[in-house]
Amino acid sequence: MKTTITILMATYNGSAFLSEQLESIISQTYTNWELYIRDDQSTDQTRNLLAKYVAKDPRIKVLELEGEHGSPVLNFGTLFNYISARETDYMMFADQDDIWCANKVEASLAYMQLLEQAELKSFPILVYTNFQFVDEMGVKINEELNMPATLTLPMLLLGNYAYGCTMMLNKALINQINIIPSNAVYHDYWIALVACSFGKAILLPQKLLAYRQHSKNFSTNLDSRSMGSRFKRYLYTTTQLPALTKQYQMMDVFFETYKPHFNKTSLPIIAGFLTAMKQSNRTLISFMLRHHFKKVGLLSTVAQYYLLLRLRKKIKMALNQV
Repeated sequence: MKTTITILMATYNGSAFLSEQLESIISQTYTNWELYIRDDQSTDQTRNLLAKYVAKDPRIKVLELEGEHGSPVLNFGTLFNYISARETDYMMFADQDDIWCANKVEASLAYMQLLEQAELKSFPILVYTNFQFVDEMGVKINEELNMPATLTLPMLLLGNYAYGCTMMLNKALINQINIIPSNAVYHDYWIALVACSFGKAILLPQKLLAYRQHSKNFSTNLDSRSMGSRFKRYLYTTTQLPALTKQYQMMDVFFETYKPHFNKTSLPIIAGFLTAMKQSNRTLISFMLRHHFKKVGLLSTVAQYYLLLRLRKKIKMALNQV
C-alpha cells in the first residue's frame, strides 16, 4: 500500500488564486494524499470554493477546529497540532496562492525516503525545495533565490531559509515537534529550528512550485528582497527592530520549550547565542565568529552582523518588557 501524504493548508480570503492551487494539488502524479484545510474566517468566496472542492474530491477535507485565528502561524499551528496527534508518516504545507508542479509530492517523497535510508527510523528529517517566483498572473519572474544545501543551527539563528510551502517532514520530525505554540511567530521557522536541533534539514534543489508574488503575500515577497529595500533596512535599522524582536522572542520560547531535550551539540549553540545577545556586542560577535554564524553570501552575513550589533541593546530591552 502506498504511503499517505498529509498536506495542510491555511486559507484566508484566497478566492482569487485558490482554485488554481487546489487544481495543481489534485493533479499531482503521486495520488495518495490527503489535504486538510482550516479557514481563518474568510469574508470572500473562499469557503464556497472550498465546499465545491470537498464535494469534488474526497481527499480534500475542511476542518472546523477550535483555536485562535488571525495569522498564518495560528492557523497552520492549529492544523499541525491537530494532525500531529494522529498517525501520519509525512507532512507537507500548502499556501493558498501558489501553484504546485505536478511532481512536487512525488519528488519530495522520493528524496525524503532516500535520505531516510541512511538514518535511524527515529531520526528527524526536513526536506525543503527551491521554487520559481511568478507574478499575480502566474508568469515567471526572472529572479533567483540562493538556497543553502543544508540548514545549520548557527545559520537559522540569523534567519530562516526554509519556506513552509517547500517543506516535507518525516514522522520522526513531526513527533519531535509535537506542538507548535501560538507564540512561535513563524510556523516554518519553528519547524526548521527543531529539524536542525535534533536532526537535519536538506535541500532538494528542484523548483517544485510557483511562488506567487502579489500585494497580499503574508510571507517575504520579492520587493523586500530588492537592493533598494535591503539598503533601506540597513540604513534605517530601527525599521527592523519589531521583526528582530519577534524573531528572538521566538528563540527564547524555543529554547525554553526544548531545553531538557537538546543534545550536546545544539545546547551550547543556542544557549550561548541567547546569552551573548544579552551581554555585549563584543561577546556576541566573538561567539558568532567562533561558531561560524553566517548567511548565504558574504554581504548578507556582514549586513546581518551589523543589524544585530546596532540593535542588540534595543532587542534586549524589548524582550525584557515582554
